Amino acid sequence: MLAAQLGDLDAAVESLSQALELAPHDVLMHANLAVAYCQRGDLDRAAALLQKAARLEPGRAQTFSDLGLIRQQQGRLDEAISCYRKAIELQPDDSEALDRLGIALSLSGRLDEAESCFRKAIEHRPRSAGLHTNLGVALRAQGKFAEAADCFRQALRLAPGHVEAHNNLGVTCALQGLLTEAAHHFRQALQGNPAHLSACANLGNVLHDLGHWEEGEACYRRVLQQDPHNAAVHSRLLLGLNYHGRYSADEIFQAHVQWGRQHGASMPVASFDNEPDPTRRLRIGHVQGLADEPPSGIVFESGVAPQGIGDPIEVARRIVAEG
Repeated sequence: MLAAQLGDLDAAVESLSQALELAPHDVLMHANLAVAYCQRGDLDRAAALLQKAARLEPGRAQTFSDLGLIRQQQGRLDEAISCYRKAIELQPDDSEALDRLGIALSLSGRLDEAESCFRKAIEHRPRSAGLHTNLGVALRAQGKFAEAADCFRQALRLAPGHVEAHNNLGVTCALQGLLTEAAHHFRQALQGNPAHLSACANLGNVLHDLGHWEEGEACYRRVLQQDPHNAAVHSRLLLGLNYHGRYSADEIFQAHVQWGRQHGASMPVASFDNEPDPTRRLRIGHVQGLADEPPSGIVFESGVAPQGIGDPIEVARRIVAEG
């Protein structure tokens, strides 16, 4: 596996394949070659190797857990869940398999079952900050914000610099209306990982809602420098431009035109079953956010009215005239 560790995956696959020819019944050799294929992005071959390993040694829990992880990466969640359950049946105290099962169940929307898995995993590994964080995510998705926050805080007691715990606690605080505390945790997450784009976008959302428009704009632009195709963050940036007071109506309009050029082609087109009538009155309202969700999976609504954008009707008229 040295070649794979050094980054030469093709060489690793070749050497491990040759080794497997010499020891065709070696389960660990099958597993190692599966890892190399997985790292190379060939999930089908990796899965086939693990399936053969499971036939060679059906009592090895790790094989089923790893096969489940590949099925999960392939989007085959039902098969992944079955594999994880088999691994846990073989080794009930396997906290890694319990954690993986909890994640797969969460992705399937089975949040109460996911919560149970994370709690069982914590029984076996109570000092794992990652497990407490995952439990917190499952609780928050069920609307149990106070319990979720307790989980994230426990994770931070165990690992004060845990980036995901800080980011998730920030999201939970924001959902509870604790925006200043949320901003603190997003900043802590970014201190631990300056390239954490979700935390940066979340910080921009909170700063925007706190009225710190320019700082929020800087966060959004920082995200877009690294991820220019992020339509959700770009739409939040457009909304923020209305709050500065230093952008003209023309500048705001041109920014929207640029958004359309960059993201419009990839956005779904809505269809309506009403009869087209050129004499029908068209009602135009304010829409906040042009994409489903920001990276964190939350949307912060602001009760502050836009200021300093010139005449909003003028902007609307120009969009109709020039769009």
